[in-house]
Amino acid sequence: MKPLSTLLLASASWMLFSCAKKDELSDHLADALSSPGKQVSGVNKPGDLDYTVMPASAFSKHHPVLLKAEYMRCQKRGNNDNATILYNDKKTKPDAEFVTRDPRRGGRRVITYAIGNAYTRDFGVSKQAVNNAIDRAMNNWSESSCSRLIFKKVTNEESIGYVASQIGFGGWPTNIADLQHAGFLPRGFFDALTPDGGSFVLAVTFTFVYFGDDGLPTDIDHNGVNDVAFRETYYNDNFNWRNSQNTDYDIESVALHETGHALGLSHFGTGYQLRNGDIRFRPRAVMNAVYVGSMRHLQREDKSFQCSIWNDWNQ
Repeated sequence: MKPLSTLLLASASWMLFSCAKKDELSDHLADALSSPGKQVSGVNKPGDLDYTVMPASAFSKHHPVLLKAEYMRCQKRGNNDNATILYNDKKTKPDAEFVTRDPRRGGRRVITYAIGNAYTRDFGVSKQAVNNAIDRAMNNWSESSCSRLIFKKVTNEESIGYVASQIGFGGWPTNIADLQHAGFLPRGFFDALTPDGGSFVLAVTFTFVYFGDDGLPTDIDHNGVNDVAFRETYYNDNFNWRNSQNTDYDIESVALHETGHALGLSHFGTGYQLRNGDIRFRPRAVMNAVYVGSMRHLQREDKSFQCSIWNDWNQ
């Protein structure tokens, strides 16, 4: 099994609010995520040409590079004196966005998604139940009134997942959709992300952006942020998954959160750990960093954040 550090990384933005000490994890990630390639120093802006009329061959030297990983963690209990342990990581503008009608992605106006065939077997949850839960999560985001976002599902019965393919956990070495729910993988995959990650990382979403032949991230639509090539999500099968809002970890709720990352939303909301170890957020939202109970519907803050990113899509 290859270590995660063998992947070419542009930079890493780990939404890490862990049960371990932050300074220890920061040191580890600084070592594990060091890039063997050129460091990012700016954004490549290839002139004022209209990319929508250019053939895909004009971008043949552009290639996807891993930009960041964002994950949702479980709640672990401990003794704290009403400590504020999490912070608001909400950005006014994402660091990467999909480009509408991007010729490198087929010139589509829609965002495609696919679901891999690595399913959980917890409590008799069926393959169809998992698919339905993820489909509902996707539809929840696309039904926001302010957005022109349209999803199209890519039919798939095979293994998918670029990251998994690179570090020895199956998968497939090329992406088949813009957003990939690559499946439920064993604890070892998440331990490769960060020490003991399999014990607290519920799910993780990776963002890949396009780099040009000059070694810089591209910005062909000149909006000041990196161009997303694709994103993919993995779920940790070390936890007890259910298609239920009442017990353990609800598949639809976590899929809703991770799809938010796949659409460019980061974590927000301040978390407080109470004396009994419980965590409470203000405001309570889908994009809170820690799973503190099921949430299958977008909250006001989630919708506002989504609208700030996707309101101009397809204009």
